[in-house]
Amino acid sequence: MEEEQEQKVGVGIWAIAIIEFILEAITIFGAIFAITNKSKVDSIAKQANLPITPLITYIIVLIFAILIVVSVILILCKNTIGVFGYFIIYIGSFIYTIVQNGFKPLSLVSLILPVLMAIFVYQKRTIFKISRGEEE
Repeated sequence: MEEEQEQKVGVGIWAIAIIEFILEAITIFGAIFAITNKSKVDSIAKQANLPITPLITYIIVLIFAILIVVSVILILCKNTIGVFGYFIIYIGSFIYTIVQNGFKPLSLVSLILPVLMAIFVYQKRTIFKISRGEEE
């Protein structure tokens, strides 16, 4: 009888998770600040000749950020739903950004972390029970 060792999430996944937590924390605090201080944010935008962002945009960004944090936590718990949720939420967020702001080549930079996460998850796919159908 072979004892199966508990496989650990790799260092790459941990590194991406920490970066995600930091970036999403900034996003969450920024969105909450913008929601609670909408009039101040609007006046600053007006003074800077920038378009005023609707409240619903801040709410949607806040929801995406919270969902990404939850997905990363599920990934760290070795849950397959977290993996699929993470990528679905990132794709949705990317599409929402393109719809809101139009496509800009610089927006492709936001795909760096999901691509790195995909590489690291693929390397540890046995932990998440993700296979190509060839393996048992």
